[in-house]
Amino acid sequence: MKKITKQFLFCALSLSALTFVSCSKDDATGQSQLEVATGVIASVNFTAPLVAAQTVNEFDEPSYTYTITLNKPQSKDIHFKVSQIAGTASSDDYTTDAEIVIPAYATSATGKISIVKDCTPESTETLTLQIGDITTANAVLTPVTVSFTINNFLSDSLDLTFNYSKAFNLSGVATSLCAISYDMDFYLLDSTFTDTGIYDAAASGCPEHLTLSPASNLPDGTYYIFYDIYDTGNINGGANTTTDGINNAYHDPFTIPISVDYERCGGITAGNFPQESQFAPTTTKAAGYQNPNTNFVIQIDIMNGVYTLKNSIPLVIASGRSANNIAATIAQARRNNGK
Repeated sequence: MKKITKQFLFCALSLSALTFVSCSKDDATGQSQLEVATGVIASVNFTAPLVAAQTVNEFDEPSYTYTITLNKPQSKDIHFKVSQIAGTASSDDYTTDAEIVIPAYATSATGKISIVKDCTPESTETLTLQIGDITTANAVLTPVTVSFTINNFLSDSLDLTFNYSKAFNLSGVATSLCAISYDMDFYLLDSTFTDTGIYDAAASGCPEHLTLSPASNLPDGTYYIFYDIYDTGNINGGANTTTDGINNAYHDPFTIPISVDYERCGGITAGNFPQESQFAPTTTKAAGYQNPNTNFVIQIDIMNGVYTLKNSIPLVIASGRSANNIAATIAQARRNNGK
């Protein structure tokens, strides 16, 4: 009987010890919990020149900022969504923060809106952004909108790139026309097939580039681009071995594909015009100008700031000039170019 009483007393004391330890652990928990502030109100303030509604030119690529401010700090981060709620503009036309975050215990954060310049011809676009929505937590913000009317950018320049390179095997070794000294120039002639003195696309480049703008001082009218093979790179084993450094070049003859990349930012969508096949040069042609039936590339009409590109049919209808006259013009342009 005494033994049973001792065992019972031992068990009771053990249980009391466990209970004491458990209570001691509970007393030490929950002391670091954060309290969320109440009555936190957010407001949006535009930074000048940003206002609720404005008209902008995308050419200027304007950027704007605004600030979201709290009347008192919060113990948690606060997230404010920014989204497009109206307008014809796409995500390519502008950039903005999708979300503004005010960190815990801070009272403000700044957002940015930028209008992007692109070269797509388009009508005037509109854009309305909303700052804040129903997802905002731990603060109260009445959503704010900001609107833009975006005017299309229209460049006054026509950009042309003349491509003429081609990959081929030279004596069994892979190369290209741009990799050797093959050189093709492109001359701008007026409606009477007179040299205009513009040699930007006759500068030993591969490809060659030409930009026409009011600074080119070209009167309204019709203009023609003709190519001139300045140097064959001796791919025909011709007389240019001293300057070209290539002798006894062996390759299969091929057509040299001239093409014109064109674009007027905001006015003419970027495109490519392959030279008509009847005018395309081949590796069997020697250096120099041939005749208008083989060296024509493209026609350009300029009228009141509008550029129009045309193929050969207008040239054939309006030409009436002999090959010798145009050849003399190209020869004079070569001399004037001083390349």
